[in-house]
Amino acid sequence: MLAVHGFYENGQVRLNHIPPTKKGVMRVIVTFLEEENDTDSALNTTAYATHIATINSFSILKPNWDSYNADVITPKSIVLATELLADLYQKNRPIEGIFPMRNGGVQIEFSKETQEIELEIFDDTISFLVYENSILLENKSFYNLKITAISKLL
Repeated sequence: MLAVHGFYENGQVRLNHIPPTKKGVMRVIVTFLEEENDTDSALNTTAYATHIATINSFSILKPNWDSYNADVITPKSIVLATELLADLYQKNRPIEGIFPMRNGGVQIEFSKETQEIELEIFDDTISFLVYENSILLENKSFYNLKITAISKLL
């Protein structure tokens, strides 16, 4: 196991310790998976820290952040997204993108074999959209499902 402490500021992840009281800085704490080799692990740890920082950065978005009356991203959806991201990394799923959603959620896009999958994460709902060759194959929503149950689906 590798623990990385760092911070996210001005769009950059810095992997070292700073006091959490510095204004405008979010603390990033990463606990990473087993190391395969030093180079791959360092790259994966940096990518993971960057993705965590991206998700955490959504917490500073204000109402109307997209100028189309978007809601703020809820703290619960941020927590759920970071938990699901850890599961995706443990399963070596390539992350294609992470985005704030205008209705308060977080979207994570990743690949699984020949499919592209979008997770739309909200306080009490997680939707799975599965595409292959740009064709929607599956669209399921789960309500109040525990992270452990969702993890089995990834």
